[in-house]
Amino acid sequence: MRFFSFGRAKSASAAIAAQFEAVRPFANGIAVVQKDGLWGIIDRSGAWKLEPQFTELDETGPDFVATSADGTKRVIHWDAGTQAVSGEPFRDEERRCDTSVGAQFIRLSGNLIGVTDQDHREVIPSRFDTIHYLGDDLYVCAERGKGDHLIHASGRTLFHEALGQILPEISFG
Repeated sequence: MRFFSFGRAKSASAAIAAQFEAVRPFANGIAVVQKDGLWGIIDRSGAWKLEPQFTELDETGPDFVATSADGTKRVIHWDAGTQAVSGEPFRDEERRCDTSVGAQFIRLSGNLIGVTDQDHREVIPSRFDTIHYLGDDLYVCAERGKGDHLIHASGRTLFHEALGQILPEISFG
């Protein structure tokens, strides 16, 4: 198995030693990483801000949705990227995403998920099993049996991967 590290642009040395199975880019001083099959959060020094304990850890704007091994989902609110401030149960109704075209909301409709704008107009139809906001106006939308879609905040599909997944993390395998 190969492991990932974080390096410095001006140096050939690793800033954080290779120890992670998958990593997501740093944002606001923290990064979501996978170690021993579980997800957690580190700071730029490599110190754990949230120990790896989740089977899934998805960023939804400034917050995270954390899934435990038993399938329980909780919202982790982050205080200016420094610490988790609460972990109330996740309610699938909506998650706010701030985009360049205004506030948008990932919403549950029945058992499927879509995105609406602040005036409740549909931007991305409610036909997906999961939607992750990556930032920079990009959503990854997974549709069972049809693969993943990379969709812009305008609603335009940029890419469709019918046979695989579009992953926000960097992994090897």
